[in-house]
Amino acid sequence: MVEEDLDHSHESLTIRQDQRQESPTRTQTQGRRNVLAALKLFVSRPEAIYLWFSFLFVVGAGLMYIHNIGSIVLALSDQEEGPDSSMVQSAQTFQVSLISIFNAVGRIMTGLGSDFAHRHYGIERIDFVIAAAAASMVGHTIGATLQNKDALWIPTIIIGSAYGQSLKCSDSPLFQLLDILITDLLFF
Repeated sequence: MVEEDLDHSHESLTIRQDQRQESPTRTQTQGRRNVLAALKLFVSRPEAIYLWFSFLFVVGAGLMYIHNIGSIVLALSDQEEGPDSSMVQSAQTFQVSLISIFNAVGRIMTGLGSDFAHRHYGIERIDFVIAAAAASMVGHTIGATLQNKDALWIPTIIIGSAYGQSLKCSDSPLFQLLDILITDLLFF
């Protein structure tokens, strides 16, 4: 008798759990609508579009350049120089150093410049994303036209600083947008 009651109660519990999984409650449905509405509002903001643009094109292209700088140096080297050549390895090390240094310079100068421009001229920090995109495009265009590794330092400096600039000018607006999104989710 006790076993039958346990089996019966277990079956009814299983049925109730299945019903819950099949049909969401009103609060779950309303919660999903709130999340979708907040995300739609979040993505429709110009700052969010700038950030997507920055991460997709500037940061993505910068990472591609940084990851492949050794191959770029090797491709632009003379045919006699192989990957084990001390000249190629020295040029690769030099390019990596330039990227690192100018990435840091780009971050520092953008931080100082965006604070100054915001305080004195009312220019938003997110507007520096456009400058980073333009610099990155110029650097990649120069890099695409090179015939040897002797002038590779020019696009490396431009792309490295644009990459650092893009990362620096996107952190404050990103936190502001996340604050808006979380606020919309909590009080929508």
